[in-house]
Amino acid sequence: MDEQFSIPLTGKEREIIDRLQAEDQRQRDEGLSVEERTRNISETTGAYLWQMVVSHRPKSILEIGSSTGLSTMWLASAAHRIGATVLGTEIVAKRAEANNAQLQEAGLGETARVANADHRSLEEVRSQRWDFVFLDAEKDDYLGHLQAIEPHLAPGAVILTDNVTSHDCHELQEYLRTSPHYSTCTVTLDRGIEYSIYLAPTTHGAP
Repeated sequence: MDEQFSIPLTGKEREIIDRLQAEDQRQRDEGLSVEERTRNISETTGAYLWQMVVSHRPKSILEIGSSTGLSTMWLASAAHRIGATVLGTEIVAKRAEANNAQLQEAGLGETARVANADHRSLEEVRSQRWDFVFLDAEKDDYLGHLQAIEPHLAPGAVILTDNVTSHDCHELQEYLRTSPHYSTCTVTLDRGIEYSIYLAPTTHGAP
């Protein structure tokens, strides 16, 4: 078998993912600049996200940087299977609109949606605890994104950060490795994924 993984997607989910993947590859093949490309995740990274969601079984999933929705589709597919919900955030309005249309097309509109906003401006983000976060925004702002969401992480929350070997993410990684509130490791899959677990601070003297 040539396949590296087996993920039980529905026919419509597979159709949309294939469509988005083909568009991403077209942009790369044509040599478009980073600013011009939608910069979506790879197929293998998508499968990894799906399995991480299903195995960790979070209830609330936050996606920081949804782009045109390839990662959103993988997260939503997994979330639907376990009864979780996904909130994506995307600052480009037309991408957020297209993302939500795709989720409806896939029958995942009740499971996931994408807000056209920076997560740091959303009361909906600040008003709950998140137990799974996928971070795939501008790389030079990774640390700022993490520190903004940190007060709203549930104990044991999983944070997956993409592109940590393909880009310079040393500030984020240094913070994760020196903070007593995280356990972290770099997964050398595709463009690199930082797999971090939030160790919530405990009351002094507590067991």
